[in-house]
Amino acid sequence: MESFFKNIIIPALLCFSIVSLKAEIPVSLAKRVVKTGSIKIDGVLDEGIWQQADTVQVGTVWPSEAKPKHLTDVMTAWDSTYLYVAMIAWDDTIWATLTDRDASLFSEEAVEVFFDPDGDGINYTEFNFNCIGSILDFLFAKVGDNIADWTATGLLFEPGVNGTANDNSDVDSFWVAELAFAWADFADKSSITLPPSHGDILRINFNRAEKNKKNGTTEWVAWSFLPSGGNGFHQPDYFGKLEISDSLAYVEPIVAIHQGQQELISQALSRSGFRILYRIPEVSKVKLDVWSLDGSLVAVLQDKIQSPGTYSLNWKGENQQGEQVESGLYLVRLHTGRSVRSQKIYLRDE
Repeated sequence: MESFFKNIIIPALLCFSIVSLKAEIPVSLAKRVVKTGSIKIDGVLDEGIWQQADTVQVGTVWPSEAKPKHLTDVMTAWDSTYLYVAMIAWDDTIWATLTDRDASLFSEEAVEVFFDPDGDGINYTEFNFNCIGSILDFLFAKVGDNIADWTATGLLFEPGVNGTANDNSDVDSFWVAELAFAWADFADKSSITLPPSHGDILRINFNRAEKNKKNGTTEWVAWSFLPSGGNGFHQPDYFGKLEISDSLAYVEPIVAIHQGQQELISQALSRSGFRILYRIPEVSKVKLDVWSLDGSLVAVLQDKIQSPGTYSLNWKGENQQGEQVESGLYLVRLHTGRSVRSQKIYLRDE
């Protein structure tokens, strides 16, 4: 757990996609990773691609269309070998017990990916993942017709927990499912050539099962909302759209600060500039500043009222007068009307 706190980077929410039955099928953009294999599937989102990626929210309860208790952020990227997916499940009580392959993970707490690349409702797949590393992967010839003994042999998955799974003595923040889906596992099941090409539209849906251990009820949440009915999440016609783009995404690390959601990030930073991300859960008077370790104010980066959301600022190692400061340790502090978060950062020369 300690190493996870030191390394995880949470991306900015670049766009939101919470839909209802009256809305069109949502679309998300998957950018191409510059170098194949440069994303390490380790449950630690410390590659810059995850900040640059289009971000959508699994944010509508099925079938009521209410807002969920906890949101789930989803990012995607791709290269010639994999479709990469990062799912961040915000949760103050993280738990799971099932460990067997293809156990009913959705009966506890899990995030889900339903994938039907060509959108024909034939040979589509369902994946469930939980916070302790368990996997369910099913292939459906059609809705209701599960093909037994199918396994996604190229799938990579690693969870990362910000908190302590299965421990009610503390308050958790979120857990991450970092995923790489091998195109080879789907190539013979799609009329669209895989790996895909720029401009291709693939059909996919992101879901979450959030079970209340006290009363046994489950909150079912979806990205692309689905009509109420007997097929539940198995409605390929309503899966969201993933647009494949040749826009390049790079993997250089960034720095993130998330108010009220996680600890701040410690990392060596280049004087050429770095990005600070912070998330605000409600309308707040926000002040973001940098201090030296002797208690002197170095720079004020933000000081105004802001609406809920995730914001991004750059600091190039300059003080309030625009002068370059010395290399070394500094303190970044994020103040809102309710709390203060701080984190040491190390500014280094090129």
